[in-house]
Amino acid sequence: MRQLILLISLLCTGFLTAQESHRITVEIEGYEQDYLSLANNILDKQYIVDTARRDEQGRYVFESDTSALPRGIYLVVLAPNNDYFQMIVGDDPDQVFTLTSSMADLSNVKVDSSPENELFYTYLAYLSKQGDASMPAREKMRDTTLTEAEKAPYLDQLNAIDAQVTQYQEAFVNEHPASFVAAIISANRAKNGSTQLVAGALF
Repeated sequence: MRQLILLISLLCTGFLTAQESHRITVEIEGYEQDYLSLANNILDKQYIVDTARRDEQGRYVFESDTSALPRGIYLVVLAPNNDYFQMIVGDDPDQVFTLTSSMADLSNVKVDSSPENELFYTYLAYLSKQGDASMPAREKMRDTTLTEAEKAPYLDQLNAIDAQVTQYQEAFVNEHPASFVAAIISANRAKNGSTQLVAGALF
């Protein structure tokens, strides 16, 4: 999943928005550190965009009255171990929304007032599910004790999952053609030519 996010971050960084402010509120159950960071992740390096201090209600607010965030994929980075989850800045009417998660499962993020992030997390959940489904077959493909003939059924399984991912992507783009998430999917498919599930990537 980290490789997936790195790839689409590279493709999306640099897109700008005409908005002139943002206010992103983050709540994480069980997280009690004083600070929370917002970052881009490019070429395995994190670039801090902003840092928010915990308020009396236990929330962290990234905000500016004078500038909006560029469109793209961002990381919400926790102290002290740099655990993180992803969020998107896309084409919502404004950059005012709330994300809620917990230390028990950072990948489970609830969204308020951001249709783009709702689409984003729905898409990531599907990719994660398919990645888990493909794991046993991928492990068999890496087994050096198996012959090519013995690996063939597992390759068929991977190709079938790959086809499912492609079908899902096409349906997603057709259903949400104006979304930034659809633009990300289209850009990555154009770049890679396939979902490349056999290699362990989901784009």
